[in-house]
Amino acid sequence: MNGAWTEGPGMFKRNGIYYMFYTGNHVLTNGYRIDYAVNTQSPLSRFTPQAEQNPILIDTETTTHYGLGHGSAFVGPDLDSWYFCYHNLVRGAANSTTRSFNYDRIAWNGDKMMIYGPTIWKQDAPAVADNDYLDRDEIGESWSVDAAGLWTMVDGDHLAQTAQEGQHRAVLTPYYNIDYTAEFTVKAAAGSTSGLCGAILSYQDEGNYTEVLIDVANKQLLARDMVNGAIEASETKALPNDFDPQAWHSIRAEKQATELRVYIDDMHKFTRSFGKSGGRVGYATDACCADFSYIAVSPHVGGNGILGVYLPIPSLFAAQHYSESSDNVTRVDETLPYGKCQVAHVPLGEWLTWYISMQAKYVYNIGLRYKAAVDAKIKLLVDDEVVAEEVTLPATGSHWAVFTVKDLSLPSSRHKLTLQTTEGDVTLYEVNAKRGVKSPKVLSDDFDGGIGSLWRYKEGDWSSYNGQLKVNSYGKMLIGTTTEGWLTDYTVECDVTYQRNMNAGLIFRVTNPSTGGANDNVVMGTDFLQGYFFTLGTNGALLGRQNYSWQSLVTKNDSYYTGRKYHLKAEVEGSTIRCYVNDKLVITYTDPVPFIQGRAGLRSHDCAALFDNFVVTPKLDLTAIESVTTDGTGALGSTHIYNTAGQLVGVTDGSESCDALQSGIYIFDDGQKRRKIIIQ
Repeated sequence: MNGAWTEGPGMFKRNGIYYMFYTGNHVLTNGYRIDYAVNTQSPLSRFTPQAEQNPILIDTETTTHYGLGHGSAFVGPDLDSWYFCYHNLVRGAANSTTRSFNYDRIAWNGDKMMIYGPTIWKQDAPAVADNDYLDRDEIGESWSVDAAGLWTMVDGDHLAQTAQEGQHRAVLTPYYNIDYTAEFTVKAAAGSTSGLCGAILSYQDEGNYTEVLIDVANKQLLARDMVNGAIEASETKALPNDFDPQAWHSIRAEKQATELRVYIDDMHKFTRSFGKSGGRVGYATDACCADFSYIAVSPHVGGNGILGVYLPIPSLFAAQHYSESSDNVTRVDETLPYGKCQVAHVPLGEWLTWYISMQAKYVYNIGLRYKAAVDAKIKLLVDDEVVAEEVTLPATGSHWAVFTVKDLSLPSSRHKLTLQTTEGDVTLYEVNAKRGVKSPKVLSDDFDGGIGSLWRYKEGDWSSYNGQLKVNSYGKMLIGTTTEGWLTDYTVECDVTYQRNMNAGLIFRVTNPSTGGANDNVVMGTDFLQGYFFTLGTNGALLGRQNYSWQSLVTKNDSYYTGRKYHLKAEVEGSTIRCYVNDKLVITYTDPVPFIQGRAGLRSHDCAALFDNFVVTPKLDLTAIESVTTDGTGALGSTHIYNTAGQLVGVTDGSESCDALQSGIYIFDDGQKRRKIIIQ
């Protein structure tokens, strides 16, 4: 399922769905990574990999944090937040490796699981629920017990109720409003063969509360509501045949809105309509002696513990995980491929705020997955300071699309990111925040002097041949460092001559490249990257998507041949990709869930080919650029010159003057500043 052999599976169940993590690729490769799959039937039923999200955890480009795998999920001490623990590799002397321990937050959008990571910078510490281990000699002032019960502390270890007859209660005095998660630890006392013992929920007074109790004799779980001193509703569920009432058991209650979910030993037993607005929690017996230990209660339930957390950037996070909003912003239920999720609806003039934890002060690109019935406009603010305004989100109708707000200079550490609508209204699904490039450069190689030093990633059989680049079989190359290559919108182009087979061409918006399997197998690793691939074949031009797997996106039928030179070009702008052969547009494709940034390069799959004149040209953001009018005199300085489409038209070394250019409008970029020059 993982595109290579797999290991290290881990499984858990949440809300009736089984989730399974598993790890793929060789443990010593950078591309050791984690996928997940789900099913709703049983732990032994067939699992469906979640292709759109997988790999759900990967990092091949950080030298101290790669090879992520072998994970397990657990619930944190607030009773609601989930975490994923895993290891990464650290390469030492003589290519030795050690493993380090990590954990990141699992965040839930309905049934959709997301991991907010990998992170290598400080995150919020896990919150801890109010709790009592009852490991002392006196019960203390925080408990209220009925006078007729025989409530005692035993050996500084737990609480016991030893009166066999009657109903007895011990209630924690703090009051919990509306929604909460509570956990209880209980067992029938040794020798008890009948009666009831368990938990109290939403206790308001001695006549109004709910109980969840173990029926010792019948091995059942009983839930009953007390209203004005009388039982108003009750129901029972059978417990396993081997259930031992005299062993310790965990009861868990999740009170959310008007619903109560009850578990025992992590087995879901009840989902009940529940109208009580709040109350206290505690322990109860009915004609039974029993022991009680750890008890905890948290205001978080159903995954909402994430709402006050500072979300890591870079990462992909659910839009509905905002922490603050204006009055008319709402979380709306949607049925999406992952089941029931929530999205954030932001009407005209309204706003929402995410708490964010920035890895570093840098330039970022923020991809907004949204839908809008008509064109809308938004602005983005960091700590109430506008960082992007008059951003137009084109109408999508009923479909989801991604729009990337580019080149935002954001500070490090913890801040608030606010989105406000200024025209129309918007429904947001997810936010994908990635590192960008502050001063993008043209990257090129004509291979006249061999393979240039700009090629920072190379695997496979590549060599210099008569002023060209030659590949004989499999492999991939990427130009520029990761920081130079975190480009969003750009053009990549080169000449290619196919010699044997036709399956080689341009890769772009590439992140997380890796070899495959043991011994850095380049054949297995051909698909081990995240990005796009444009190539020619005997039957036409092909655009595909690589995500540690292969997906064909568009094929344009035509005839191409070995032994001929072709000029391949791909333009990526926002979510749209345009592919050209010999400057003829052959493919236009808009990706509904695009990769929004990454390096460019070359890839070959069982093909011999020659490449030449490789160029990556960033497309400039032409907004908010200073305008200067000139008569054509004066030195240009060392600069790159672009046309109004953002395409490079020239490079100067400082000796030329403006009169070398025809009249028109140009963008000058000297690496420090961009100016719009109008030459008359």
